[in-house]
This record gives sequence, structure tokens and C-alpha cells, in this order.
Amino acid sequence: MIRDAVTSNSVVIDPFETPPSMASSGISGKTVASGLLDVLARIQAATRGSAARRSLSNAWTNDIEVEVPETGLSVGQIERALKSRFGHDLHIVGDLVQTTNGGLALTVRGNGIEPKSFTGTGTDLDKLLTEASEYIYGESQPGLWTSYS
Repeated sequence: MIRDAVTSNSVVIDPFETPPSMASSGISGKTVASGLLDVLARIQAATRGSAARRSLSNAWTNDIEVEVPETGLSVGQIERALKSRFGHDLHIVGDLVQTTNGGLALTVRGNGIEPKSFTGTGTDLDKLLTEASEYIYGESQPGLWTSYS
């Protein structure tokens, strides 16, 4: 677990923030983050070259819920703490909000990545996810980005 933490160099998509009113139409923080992860995976698959790629993952799966006796911590929490302290993961967070004119605004941010917002109409979520993914990929893997764009 310690070796994995020290050598970890992934792009980790954390659940996004979304207003409760969007959940009724099936748009939650996890669905937005999953959509972003899907687009990032497609972009990564489309890049040419033999360069080492960062792995992609989400922050809500692979949670191992075994309690470590007398600590109150699960194995998953210990693993996340080790990766946070010793790893080199790039965590991406953000939010999706509805604008006053009924459109959407998707903002992404991460450690080492400047926040950026993408706006569109109420039906442009796929377009916004693609734009945000391209921005994240270009910032996190600039060498591979040149072979994609």
C-alpha cells in the first residue's frame, strides 16, 4: 500500500457539486464526474504515441470498508491518506450550476490546474464535458495533448 501510494501518479476525478434541483433530472455530482471520466478515457485512448500515460480513476469506487481495529479507520481511508501524503495524484473537482438564463456552467479545478468555467445551453452538458475534459487533459498531460489536438 505504501509503495502504491509513493508511485501513484493518477488523474482522480472527485464527485462534483450540483444543485439538488438537478438531481431530479438525473444529474448528480457523480454522474457529472463519471461523464468527465468517460470523455477523458476516450481522449486518452485516441492519443498516439508510446509515452507513459497517467492512469484515470474516480474517487468513489475501490473503497474498501474494512475497519482497522482500534483506529476507527477503514483500509480505504488509510490508503487515501497515504496517497494524499506521498502520492502525485492530480485531483479534479468542480461544480455544475444552472445559470440565470437556463443554461449550464461547468467549472473544473484541480491541484496545479487553474480553475476554468465552460458555459452552454441547458442541453449542452455533453459539449461542456468534452471541453472541460480537453482542458484537463491538456493541462495534466501536455505532451500527449499535442498528439491529440
